[in-house]
Amino acid sequence: MKEIVLPKRIDGQSPPILRGRRQVTVVGANGSGKTRFINEIANSLGDGAFRVSALNALFDIGAREHVPMSIESLYRAAVENVQFMRPSADTEFEMLLFLLLNDEMAGLFAYKMELLTGDVQNPPELPRTKIDKVVRLWQEIFPKNEILRANGRIRIRNQSGESPYKPLQLSNGEKAVFYYIGAVLYAPEGSV
Repeated sequence: MKEIVLPKRIDGQSPPILRGRRQVTVVGANGSGKTRFINEIANSLGDGAFRVSALNALFDIGAREHVPMSIESLYRAAVENVQFMRPSADTEFEMLLFLLLNDEMAGLFAYKMELLTGDVQNPPELPRTKIDKVVRLWQEIFPKNEILRANGRIRIRNQSGESPYKPLQLSNGEKAVFYYIGAVLYAPEGSV
């Protein structure tokens, strides 16, 4: 587990070192320096930090600086390598949806190839994908909402009886929960 060295203190004393931590949460007023504080920690960790941003997840904030080790960086890499579509996403929430569906599709392709080339008597087990984990956790948190997967799309259905709707139609709070569940599944092993 990495040590997290906090940024220098204003009083000149040595900065505290957090040992055995993988998560840091910073709370403060608007403009108090939370983002600068976290960026300094993340920059000191380099590739050992995985960035999850609620602001980037929910809102299209236009042109932004490329952030390594983030959902956006994983999305950009996936778009370069995907051959079946060229997606367009304005928010990290949309990027995450693409990554989850891309992961599901890759798992299904690999499963199909195993079925076609493998032992018919002992078929392979259906792979568990990241979206399977998101669905399981989502339904623990929101037991009255169901995540559906059909025809390469994700839809949400609630008990109200209305038609299933797109994830982009979730409330901002629901989107944030979905995003946090899914985003942490993409964090590299051992990252902060």
